[in-house]
Amino acid sequence: MIKELFVFGLMVIFMCSCSSDQSKNIEINRESELNKPLVEVVNPVKRNYSSQLEITGTMEANQTVLLHAMESGFVISITKDIGDFVSKGTIISSLENPNLTQSFETSKANFNFKKSLYDRIKNIYDETPDLTTVEDLEEAKAEYESAKAVYDANDMRLQYLNVKAPFSGYVTKRFVDKGSLVQSGLVNTKVQAIVEIQDISVIRLVVDYPESDIELIEKGNDVKVIVPELSNLEINGKINRLSNALNPKTKTMRVEIDLSNRNNRLKPGMYAKVSLTLKEHGSLSVPIMAISGKKDKNHIYIVKDQVVQKMDVSLGIEDKEYIEVINRSLKHTDQVVIKGKEMISVGLKVNVKNSLKDQD
Repeated sequence: MIKELFVFGLMVIFMCSCSSDQSKNIEINRESELNKPLVEVVNPVKRNYSSQLEITGTMEANQTVLLHAMESGFVISITKDIGDFVSKGTIISSLENPNLTQSFETSKANFNFKKSLYDRIKNIYDETPDLTTVEDLEEAKAEYESAKAVYDANDMRLQYLNVKAPFSGYVTKRFVDKGSLVQSGLVNTKVQAIVEIQDISVIRLVVDYPESDIELIEKGNDVKVIVPELSNLEINGKINRLSNALNPKTKTMRVEIDLSNRNNRLKPGMYAKVSLTLKEHGSLSVPIMAISGKKDKNHIYIVKDQVVQKMDVSLGIEDKEYIEVINRSLKHTDQVVIKGKEMISVGLKVNVKNSLKDQD
């Protein structure tokens, strides 16, 4: 009997001890839960954006050329000066090259001689074939055609001494005077040009759009152009060309807008403001307060299974409260931290509280 009472007492003590340990573990777990940082989270939402993008562009001529001579020579006349309008094919300057002139006259004389000889042999062969051979006729013909090729080439070179405008436009720079010696631009690309000509019948307004906006820009987009220097002149236009490549230094893409310039009011080098209505698009967005990081290195914190994770994102369009975030891994069910970021780090366990923004 005493033995049974002793065993019963041990069992009671053991059960009390186990109960006490369980209570302590529950209490520890409760304290651990209470000690976890409490963060406020939201789910990304899909929002439609349609916004105005304003940026400054620079005007350029539709065509610009530094006009070089195609043959070397002395300038004997220059008929156009800065500010003059020239039509396509107009002679801008005439050159003289004595050596070339001599070569032309020599080739001309040789050509006339070979032609006369060929004609005489051909007539003899046609009228009395027995007096000459086919070989003599073919040799005379070959020499005639060779002389003609040399003569035609020198004649063309003489024509190149008249430097002509390749298109209609204005002379914007002049580099030589009468008596100057100029070298052929075909031989050396670093030689002195004669004039610069610009075609400004159409002005190319060049705009460099940032990388974050290029996905929203398309050829044919309507734009409004404002020219401050012309009393805020407003011009409606369209995007005509996209370079489809980023400048590796500035991370911008060249976009061109053609502007009609019939009255020549627009000048290359002028600045203009370009306003573009970006196309509407739906993207996952989060409250602006969820964004952390610095320029070009932005990230958000998300909570999965009560553990904090970091996700790098690119930023897009924003409004007063929300901003577009770009990361293919982001889902609309993710819990994004908007409050309590200062208390957390990657890998930390947290308690979450859904924000009232999810109920809006």
